Amino acid sequence: VEKTNWSGLGIVCPRSLFGEKKSRQEFERTGVYLLVGEGDGVAPEIYIGEADELRSRLSSHFKESKLDWEYVVFFVSKDNSLNKAHVRYLEWRLIELAREANRAQIVNGNAGSKPSLSEADIAEAEGFLDEIRQCFPIIQLDIFETPIKSTSRRTITELFATFKGCAARG
Repeated sequence: VEKTNWSGLGIVCPRSLFGEKKSRQEFERTGVYLLVGEGDGVAPEIYIGEADELRSRLSSHFKESKLDWEYVVFFVSKDNSLNKAHVRYLEWRLIELAREANRAQIVNGNAGSKPSLSEADIAEAEGFLDEIRQCFPIIQLDIFETPIKSTSRRTITELFATFKGCAARG
């Protein structure tokens, strides 16, 4: 996933193609990732992580993961402007957002604590996060969106139709 005027890049890779695709240069970069599994059929299971070099970290998940993940989604910068502190912050924020939305089973052992970053680095990471969040609907991943709860009462309308001896109600 690429966007105009964004220094980031998103990659989606099915687990079945990981061995073949992990040689891509994007897997060498520092980034934040999500492992996504089917879960209980109601809500997907996710693991959110970060790595200084994604290839080795994702390879260990490929071999030893407790989560039966179907695909990985990860985000890196095209210009290598993301560092370890940025991706630790992004990991923490994504876990926080996923917990708030409560639309997935998060299998991370812990959420960690908010990394210590300068105000400028937080602003940069939050800007990158905003761009990441705009990519999720494109890849049909809605686990970070809090469902809107209606406060108004709905009026239920029943419709009836009859035509040539048939009747319908809805």
